[in-house]
Amino acid sequence: MSIWKKRPSRSCVRNRFLANLHSRLVFGYLVLWTVLNGLTLTVFPAVHSDEAWLAGLAKAYLDQGSVMATEPFFDLFPRQPHAFKMLFHVLQAGLIWVLGFDVFAVRLLSLLAAVVTLILVYRGIARLTARRDLALGLTVALSLQPLFLTTAHLARQESLILAVLAAAFTAVPWIRLPRQGFCFGLLLGGAALIHPNALFPAAIAGLVLLWNTIYRRVSLKTLLFYGTGLAVAGSILVALSLGVSPGFLQNYAEFGANLAVDAAPNQRGANLMQFLRQLWRQDNGTYWLPDLRGLLVATPVLAVLGLAARVRAREEIVLLENGLQGLVGFVLALFVIGRFNPTSIVFVLVPLVWILGGILSTGWPKYSRKILLPRLGRLAPLLLAVGAILAGTVALPHNFGSFVSQRIGTGEDPYQEYSAEIQRHLPEHAIVLGNLSAGFVLQQTAESFYDLRNLTYVTNNIGPIEHRFQSENNDPDNTSNHAPTPSTSDAPAPSMSDAPTPSTSNAPAPSMSDAPLSRAADAAATSQSIEAAVAAYLTERGINAVIWYEEYDFILRNPDWWVLYEIRPG
Repeated sequence: MSIWKKRPSRSCVRNRFLANLHSRLVFGYLVLWTVLNGLTLTVFPAVHSDEAWLAGLAKAYLDQGSVMATEPFFDLFPRQPHAFKMLFHVLQAGLIWVLGFDVFAVRLLSLLAAVVTLILVYRGIARLTARRDLALGLTVALSLQPLFLTTAHLARQESLILAVLAAAFTAVPWIRLPRQGFCFGLLLGGAALIHPNALFPAAIAGLVLLWNTIYRRVSLKTLLFYGTGLAVAGSILVALSLGVSPGFLQNYAEFGANLAVDAAPNQRGANLMQFLRQLWRQDNGTYWLPDLRGLLVATPVLAVLGLAARVRAREEIVLLENGLQGLVGFVLALFVIGRFNPTSIVFVLVPLVWILGGILSTGWPKYSRKILLPRLGRLAPLLLAVGAILAGTVALPHNFGSFVSQRIGTGEDPYQEYSAEIQRHLPEHAIVLGNLSAGFVLQQTAESFYDLRNLTYVTNNIGPIEHRFQSENNDPDNTSNHAPTPSTSDAPAPSMSDAPTPSTSNAPAPSMSDAPLSRAADAAATSQSIEAAVAAYLTERGINAVIWYEEYDFILRNPDWWVLYEIRPG
């Protein structure tokens, strides 16, 4: 037996060199991407009250030493402990414990999840296509997508669910045996510990398995075991939730009804179309999102190109088929959930990357030789990476330039300045009523903090506060934008009855003229009752500082509460 080993061929050495090169390129790029985004993690987007809300619950986990804790800033706003989203808050609590309670700590979890997503996308595409160059190009393209970057910088659950979705896409082509289907369903069902939006990856993976079952690539037993795994995971989470909150199902159903998730199918369809129109108009409610019009145009274009490539291809294209089914699954999940939150649109990115990868991996090289320069198709991944960088050069400054220029121009963090300004004006032993947008500072410096949403539930017998109080401070003719210095007078706060009474004409009153006067009197009485109820709420809790909103402007006129800020619409 010869002691000399066979010398590897040139092609083997070349392939090994390229594999190592791509691995180093991917590693280096991900490190650079992570560092740059870590440095800008608090630069964009603007801090949303949801981030302080979710972080506040994670902080309550630490303070109370229990995963059954609820938000301490909600004393009337109905909250019940449950198992859903528990894992997300536990992970956030760990980062808060290590790094402290601030925006960077809670956003870091989303950034780390985004890195996991990029790794899974690269590995999934490379494994299905055996083309590391294509996988690298698509990973770069996804990493520079403005919506992906925004999600990676936002302390919400979407980034983690996106990682679960990427894991599902990577794993589902290899699910064959029933026990694999069961474990797969159990894991995806357990992802509801992050957020109920785990239905997105569960529905998409289920649709892919159903397609494979129809074409006899997967047995029906495997599909049924997948569904069983989902059902078992969901049942465990519901049972845990019922154990700590017996009224969980009823309360959750009522909460969903308030969000119109129980709408009829035709109404859901109308809501979906309205949702898309709002995204096109960049009307994202209270959320800051980048310009999504390019994504809204690219989605149907890629879907049509993907269908055309699949029809013309003779062989099976797993990447392309799974991407198309994932796109259908995304729309179906959005329709079934019925909760059209602008941040959920990010889940369309992974199916689109799979569709694009499927087109480039098979259709482009074959057909490009007939209509383009020879061998151009082989350059598609490189062109894609270059195109993604160029697109990012244009799109990223357009979407995030104002945030970056503000930070560079002033050298200060606007949210830290905002928090410091509030902290400077807090009275000693402050007990604050305010908005969760200031939650990161108020939950640490104030003795107690209550969110404004509680006021909606103050007046159960009167009804929710849905109208605006009128006063001289929000009169259109009043141009003052500064909160007045609170007086020390013991005089009672003026009420709606203090407003001047409209003069009456001597002309004969038309019929039913008493109706408007009666309605005005009822409205005045209701306003006075609401003011009294809210004043009682503030007094009972010893609230001595208020971040004032126009809806509750009678607080501004009351000398008993120190007004920190006026916040007007627009």
